[in-house]
Amino acid sequence: DEALVLVRRAYDELVEDGWDISLPPIGVMVEVPAAVYQARQLARRVDFLSVGSNDLTQYLLAVDRNNTRVADLYHAYHPAVLGSLLNVVDAAHAEGKPVGICGELAGDPGAVLLLTAMGYDMLSMNDNSLLRVKAVVRASTMSDLKNLLTTAMLPIRLMKSAPYCAARWPNPGWKSYCLPGPECLPASLSITPESGEVRPGAVRCRNLAPTAPRRLCEQKRC
Repeated sequence: DEALVLVRRAYDELVEDGWDISLPPIGVMVEVPAAVYQARQLARRVDFLSVGSNDLTQYLLAVDRNNTRVADLYHAYHPAVLGSLLNVVDAAHAEGKPVGICGELAGDPGAVLLLTAMGYDMLSMNDNSLLRVKAVVRASTMSDLKNLLTTAMLPIRLMKSAPYCAARWPNPGWKSYCLPGPECLPASLSITPESGEVRPGAVRCRNLAPTAPRRLCEQKRC
């Protein structure tokens, strides 16, 4: 609110000085987790939101992508990143405001398919990415993109609603759960609970009891 007051004050001063200008649209860059959680409140106060995907990914994952010792942990398709990007879109559109995105994701043809399905209104990229992005977008249908987004968001939805199956374990005192099996996942996919990644052949069960044998969780499947 204070920033908006300063912007409007500067505009009024320029108008008083005789400048024939219009107040430009005012937006907020979403580049830190705190802004993701406050996206709707921010959208109410400004004309648009814009996500800086590089910094947001870095701060969400606590990974410095310029540090060679941890750069391999920087993962733009991490479930936490995708979930945050979707939350920002939903928050902005709930307030009737457009939302854009810049950074490496906006120029990645694969990521653009997900961003389009999420509902991003604007993509900011380098000119050398334009033709590739244009080609993949024009070759896709929105229904296909929505299906792709649904599959990509599976780890987030499953981790939020994993059903308990303690009754199927020998010790009923253990609070264990298994992620849904083939009835909820494509036959070729399963999920690794620890990392949230979907990949072939991942263990579907995870034991919540720290003292329980890990091998039992690896052997038992729901």
